[in-house]
Amino acid sequence: MSISKVDRAGTIFVTASNDPINVKRTDGCTIPSYGIRGYCMQIGKINATSAFCLTLTVVLRLFALNPHEPKDDYISVQLEQYFTPQADTTQLHGTTQFQNIWMYAGLPGFRVFKKNIFTAIEYDAVFRNLYLGENRLNAGPMQRFGLFAGISLIEKEQQTGSFMFGTGVATDFAAIGKDALYMHLIYDHRFTISDRLVFGLGILFSYNLGAWKKPVPVNLLPTLRWRPLERTYIKIAWDNLEFRQFITERIAGIADVRYDLSFFRLKNHAGYSFETVGAGAGLDIWIIKNLYMRIRYKEILYKNEKITTTTAEFEEQHQTVGCGRSVRLMIVYAK
Repeated sequence: MSISKVDRAGTIFVTASNDPINVKRTDGCTIPSYGIRGYCMQIGKINATSAFCLTLTVVLRLFALNPHEPKDDYISVQLEQYFTPQADTTQLHGTTQFQNIWMYAGLPGFRVFKKNIFTAIEYDAVFRNLYLGENRLNAGPMQRFGLFAGISLIEKEQQTGSFMFGTGVATDFAAIGKDALYMHLIYDHRFTISDRLVFGLGILFSYNLGAWKKPVPVNLLPTLRWRPLERTYIKIAWDNLEFRQFITERIAGIADVRYDLSFFRLKNHAGYSFETVGAGAGLDIWIIKNLYMRIRYKEILYKNEKITTTTAEFEEQHQTVGCGRSVRLMIVYAK
């Protein structure tokens, strides 16, 4: 939408174009401006045009907002600071403040027999000391290294299907054995209804720390990308539900609900898992070109920690509000 003309009486005529144009005022000055469809206003004096057009340039610029929304993340670096209350039990407990670092990088893809091949690497680390009674369970930071590879099986205009395989180790590196390995098998299918709506469903088979996930090794992975309004997005990315509202082209407000699971093999063949469900809010900020900064605050609604040793299993479980919180900062390269 754009202002097409300012006449000598001060009348502003508006067209339906979305492109900015240069508005030449009657005093000879030219300014770029935007307009609103079907809108016009009469200004009594020509000397009021300058102030009005400058104000209108700023205000109407928001109506022509073109959100800068990337579709895929290619490189992510995340730092998360956790604040958790003291454990209810003295059997299993850990430091109440700890850090989590997560990094992901999608490697350059290529085509084989007319099929897209893509790979990625992932790193996850939790800097926390765990104790069972007075005995420390982990020898150092708990770390996970993973490598993923995938192939596009279906490449159609209205639907796609991909198979992915991931494997790696998750351990404190006191000792590395076959029970520190994990393996994930994923099939993801998506339907494109329009440029505003994409949805799909995936299936994940999990083999973690020497055993298939119990009681059922299968997880369903829903996907949704819906743009109901020009500045509003609703997304489901497997384990994350997100509502995104753009404030400007560069800044979006976020509200989300997220599920997270970390698992590691510790010394003496002990297994540790940290499972949370949290709800929070934050901001996405477009820095420059394809570089973004994301800031999130999360209130943990559900927390489940479990330690499995060679002789017993200990579990501390919370199912109510008051399980802690976290603050997360991400730097992302996305397109």
